[in-house]
Order: sequence, then C-alpha cells, then structure tokens
Amino acid sequence: MNQEDSKGISRLELLRAGAIGIGGITLLGSLVGAGCASEKLVTADGPPKTDPKLLKYHEVSSFKTGFHWLRGICTDGKSIWVAGDMAIQEFDMDGQHLKKHEVGGTAKCVAVAPDGLLYSATDDQIISPRNGARWASLGPRARIVSIAASTNEVFVGDAGNRRVVRYNRDGKQTGTFGEKTTDYPGLIVPSPFMGLTIHSTGDLLVTNIGKHRVERHSPEGHLIEAVGESGMGMESFCGCCNPTHVSVLPNGDMVTSEKGLPRVKVISPDGSLKCVVAGPELFHAETLGLATAVCDNRVLILDPWEGAVRIFAPV
Repeated sequence: MNQEDSKGISRLELLRAGAIGIGGITLLGSLVGAGCASEKLVTADGPPKTDPKLLKYHEVSSFKTGFHWLRGICTDGKSIWVAGDMAIQEFDMDGQHLKKHEVGGTAKCVAVAPDGLLYSATDDQIISPRNGARWASLGPRARIVSIAASTNEVFVGDAGNRRVVRYNRDGKQTGTFGEKTTDYPGLIVPSPFMGLTIHSTGDLLVTNIGKHRVERHSPEGHLIEAVGESGMGMESFCGCCNPTHVSVLPNGDMVTSEKGLPRVKVISPDGSLKCVVAGPELFHAETLGLATAVCDNRVLILDPWEGAVRIFAPV
C-alpha cells in the first residue's frame, strides 16, 4: 500500500492495519511479506510487565511532530530531524519546530552526516533535503527503509532488494552487500524493516530481521560478527522478524527496537541484555516499529501511534 492507495482511510485505520511505518517503513505487499508487518504479540490481557530491575531509563520529555505519517529520526545533538509525510522537519532538542524541508515525494528516512549534511530518501532514490539534489533511482523493486551517513560515504538499506547499497558523497554507487553467498545466509526481509547505523569503529550495524540478529559488517560488506536469537524473553528478539531498528550509544552498546511486542532495550556488543529503555507497557499494542536515535546517553524514540518523539534518559 502506498500513500495514494490509502485515500479515504483514517489515520487510526491505517495504524490498525499496520500501514503506517517509521524509519523508512512502508508496506511492500508480497514483495517482502506484508503479513509479518501486522504481527501482534500482545494478548488480550495486555502487554507483559517489564521486570523493574531491568528498567534503567525513564521518559523525560516528548513532543508532537505534526506529521500524519512518521517514518524516521536522526539527531546531531543540537537538532532532531523527523521524516514524515512528504517532508523532513527539524526541531531543537526541546521540541521547538525550526524548519521544514519538502522532499518532493514520500519521505522514508533521514540521516545526518558528522559535518551536518542531511540526507533523506523516497522509495527508490536518495535526496538532499536542503538543496533538492536527487541521486539515480535504485529501480522499481527498491524500497529504501534506512540510511546512514559518515563523513565520506552514505549507506542505504533497500528492503525491496534485500541489500545495503554503498555510495560516495557524490552519489556514485561503490558497492552492495547482503546477498546470499556460500558462507552467508543473506539479509532475510520478511517484513519491510532494515535497521542501519554506523558504529564508532566505522563498521556498519545492520538488523537481519529474519535471522533475529544484529550484524556488524565492514564498509565493504564483510560480516564480522552477529548477535541475537529468536525468543519472547526480554533477552531475545520476538516474533517473525526483529529487531527493526538499531542505534549505538557512546560506549558501544546497541539500542534495539522491536515490533509485535513493541519494546526498546540496550544490548552489549556480545548480544547480552544490558537493560530496558522502554517496555511494551509504554506503547499502544498496535504500534508498528519504533525508530530510534541516540544523543549522548539519551534515547530518542519515534512513536508512530502517538505521532511523537519520546525522549528517555538513564535513571
């Protein structure tokens, strides 16, 4: 379903149908298994209660974005950018609106490079929201759901083609990875999510949602390590296809988020659970995907059901 397909359907109906996504999420139909996208693991008795001993964060503030559709978030510690509808909006760290950048299409995700250059994407191509520059299309099968930028390179998560695409800063493709090989199972994408971020080492962290793990790859795409396993326990990744998003804290710990049983937690580089940022009791059961960003030790969560950015700090 795309935005044009949803005319006459209310936002609430779209949310309940699992049609509103974040972090560059859109329903892809049979292309990536839309049935998984509406997965719901919260029972009629409500979400499981998080063990208080695991909760090491608390919500300190939140603000509404004004978007009908929410898809992505990033921050440089001075501003927060949110991708939604057909634009990127910039807020200060207190949630005050600063600027709006129209992207000439459905804004699927957003990233900021260390030098402040801003990137976004439609389904099939990267754009620069500040000057409107557009890179070459990735083709009709492409569904860009995530983007990460370093000083010299840009990496794109293409859920439609189940791959990560590597670019230089001029928009020239310099490689791809994620395809199945004799010693790598490939990126398995049963629903349209592929978390992507750059580690302080320069390596890439990618969520291989069908394998229930976070993978660390070199910029060239070589798999270095993978952590995570399937399970309903807080130490595992639930459902058919999680984690949906990943961010990195300054100490190298990873912030992961899940759908079906919406929750955000911190895991160590070895994959062990460190603590919980926000348990499922803090989200509506129908929440589909929770994009995240990190500012110092604070965790920013884009909540599509509330249409808001929610900010959590260590207790």
